[in-house]
Amino acid sequence: MRRAIRIWAWTAIIMLNAPIVVVAIMSFSAGDYLSFPPAGLSLHWYGSYFHSARWMLATVNSLRLALATVAVATPVGVLGSFGLMRGRFRLRRVALLLVNTPLLLPGVVAAIGMYVFFARLGMIGSFWSILLAHVCLVVPIVVISTNAALETFDQNLELAAAGLGANRLRSFWWVTRPLIQPGILTGMLFAFLLSFDELPVALFLTGTDGATLPVRMWSNVRDEMDPTLAAVSTLLVTLCVAAILATEFLQRSRAAGTGQSRSEQ
Repeated sequence: MRRAIRIWAWTAIIMLNAPIVVVAIMSFSAGDYLSFPPAGLSLHWYGSYFHSARWMLATVNSLRLALATVAVATPVGVLGSFGLMRGRFRLRRVALLLVNTPLLLPGVVAAIGMYVFFARLGMIGSFWSILLAHVCLVVPIVVISTNAALETFDQNLELAAAGLGANRLRSFWWVTRPLIQPGILTGMLFAFLLSFDELPVALFLTGTDGATLPVRMWSNVRDEMDPTLAAVSTLLVTLCVAAILATEFLQRSRAAGTGQSRSEQ
């Protein structure tokens, strides 16, 4: 039975990752078009990406947008998490569900709603419209991650800090924050990736000069379909893998911190 489960698990892993491997191999193609297997191997298309003004502009736009989104969404999400986890008010469960609603909506539905909203304000094509839209999309990620950290946090530590004369701000900064920081950083990582990779909202809200990397990739699929797309996709997969490894490290750090605090008690 265990052997059958192991075989099924490895089969599923191979099936899920095979397309990624195929794209990675095509990114080293020496040909002018996407083909598998490639006629030859070359780093030409990686060079084409790094030396293309359009690709670099789109990458910078995505990085700037993702960093700004994380900078705004993190304090909003952390404060919202504290309000939801520590607050005692009616309809608290409903509020938790409503916070997670953006994660349940199809991307196109959210994009259409935001397009109509910002069109009425005359903000289509502006950086601020897509920034606010991305903040709305990623705040639930920060809230969920911080909620998970707060669930394992011992509030007696805050009471002890208060007993020693610390006010709420000092207690948060010196006691609560270090222990929930891995959860906050995990939320920040996933918020960055979600904003960086987001396509539907960006298609509806960005202008020509503000096109993000996913929008540029979409244009390449529609108009060119050269192996530069595979090179960019491979780089994005590498970024996601690095983020996953970083998240795993943060989760282990949080578990070690929780175990240490319990042993000290």
